[in-house]
Amino acid sequence: MPLALRTQDIALSSYDRDCLDGRWGSATARAMQFVVQTAKALQARRLIDVNHCHLVGPYYSGEADLTFLRRLVEDGARVRVPTTLNASSACLAHDSPSPPCDRDAAASVVELYRAMGCDAQLTCAPYQLPGRPMLGDTLAWAESNAVVFANSVLGARTNKTVQYLDLCAALTGRIPEYGLYLDDMRQPTCIIDCSALPNETWRTPLAGELIGLWLGQHFDTEVPLLRGLSIKPSEDYLRGLGAAAASAGAISLFHVAGVTPEADQYPVSHLHSVQLTTEQLHTTAAPYQGTPTQTVNAVCLGTPHYSLDQLRALTKRMIATDTRATIPVFVTTSRYNRDQLHSELLAGELATRGVTLVVDACSYYRGVIPNPQGTVLTDSAKWAYYGSGNLNIATVLGDLNDCLATASSGHLQRLGDSPWL
Repeated sequence: MPLALRTQDIALSSYDRDCLDGRWGSATARAMQFVVQTAKALQARRLIDVNHCHLVGPYYSGEADLTFLRRLVEDGARVRVPTTLNASSACLAHDSPSPPCDRDAAASVVELYRAMGCDAQLTCAPYQLPGRPMLGDTLAWAESNAVVFANSVLGARTNKTVQYLDLCAALTGRIPEYGLYLDDMRQPTCIIDCSALPNETWRTPLAGELIGLWLGQHFDTEVPLLRGLSIKPSEDYLRGLGAAAASAGAISLFHVAGVTPEADQYPVSHLHSVQLTTEQLHTTAAPYQGTPTQTVNAVCLGTPHYSLDQLRALTKRMIATDTRATIPVFVTTSRYNRDQLHSELLAGELATRGVTLVVDACSYYRGVIPNPQGTVLTDSAKWAYYGSGNLNIATVLGDLNDCLATASSGHLQRLGDSPWL
């Protein structure tokens, strides 16, 4: 039976109306009703097509969520665009460190999403998978680091799509046109003058993590434009910066002059400019410095999930320095990157040196790594920001050299490569 809904304020296509009328099935009708109601709440004028969806729901949050997903599957719900799944609440492999009870509950949720046609890669970094979005693509992504990367580095368009709206967009292929889908909302709102920072800033991943924290703490929902960079930073550098900014604040888009796709197309002479200095990075780093030689209980790398380039660099560094961990070292990555590492015969090198690869989840989720306690050292500002609260532990931030030296000794080591710590 058609669903009653007032739609006169929104321009709907014939496809949208067919969905509402139930011609594509009851599950699609309910999903479209949700999308249209959301459009009305956001005062969007129309719905637009999406090319890809990335959903944040594949974790166990209780029986109510399971009942809702089962009802959709029973009603024949199927995604209409390529759709990937974010990290789950547990590692699903039977040899994983996650407890069996958590693993089984999470797997039941993932299987329901699979039944709807989702690609269960279970990664927070869908842009590392084959066929990643391109400039101008319209997405409905929900994971914060993926959103800021898609907008800022790839030049695709997405808001931080809330849970269930992301699923309804996948089931209908449509999303309200609002926020960062609109040209006006993508314009820079402030300028960050980076000209006072030394050249090495842009080669040092830890500096990008701290810049991201600083941006999130001070500019929240702004669209900052970074200018005055002396060196073009790497893609991994930019994603670390974006992930930190989206964690400490609500930044979903930043521009880097001469680097990111849309940075140079907007007028900015009227914008307020703020100088970023090394002193501000020192202040940002202070809560995560730790105490020299303090005991460290574990090292956690990979938030967002480590890229293949990062995994290769880690392996190369451990081999070159003959690093062998005396404390647990967890590296979180996607199944896809793990399999690539195995095909290059590098995963075994990490395992023999004491590294545990964690897939399907994030290591700062409770229950993913066994018995987290004391102090954890990480190279990720996002991990440091969330880990302390989620796991009730102390978190310390360092660069990769610090992490490997600390893993070898069990005590916090600073090798002099982190001038802001």
